[in-house]
Amino acid sequence: AVGGGGMDEGNSSDDSDNEIHNDDEMDDELSVFTASQYNDGERIVIGNQSKFLTTSMMLRLFSAGVKPPGEGMRVIYVDGAFDMFHCGHVRFLEETAKRGDYLIVGIHGDSLVNKRRGSNLPLMNLHERVLSVLGCKYVNDVLIDAPLAITQEMIASLKISEVVHGTESDDIGAIDERYKYPREVGMLTAIKSPID
Repeated sequence: AVGGGGMDEGNSSDDSDNEIHNDDEMDDELSVFTASQYNDGERIVIGNQSKFLTTSMMLRLFSAGVKPPGEGMRVIYVDGAFDMFHCGHVRFLEETAKRGDYLIVGIHGDSLVNKRRGSNLPLMNLHERVLSVLGCKYVNDVLIDAPLAITQEMIASLKISEVVHGTESDDIGAIDERYKYPREVGMLTAIKSPID
């Protein structure tokens, strides 16, 4: 048994119970370390990074009822950081969802958001942002750690009919390369971003 020294061989059922128990303890320990960083063998907590720990159960609860798009459904794709999810995001996603039958929201990873927005952004980590968007009734599915550039392969894989972006963004990078392919094939639409 893992860490089960002192158990005799004649008590194998206790041994397996002990194994499961110790594996659970190990998982708990690993979960704590996901919000930490190591420096010279010492564990240190990263700056102002969120301490929110996402479990597979949490993801299952938030994604309950998520189904793939049906045959012939018009799939709409929009991407972004969706940091500090607010009513402006909800109104934007509501308008975007009206353009089709199935809305997929791509959520960019923490390092990509920080690179493009700077400062200490995002304030919420990727898991928090994914759960916030998954909780929105207008969203059918979420692409976790979405790529910046939308490619032909991605559009084919997700069966995207239209790519949407807002007119306002905190993104300091140019959108030309990001939406190059959808623009070239006439699949890109800009929707006026709500101002709060």
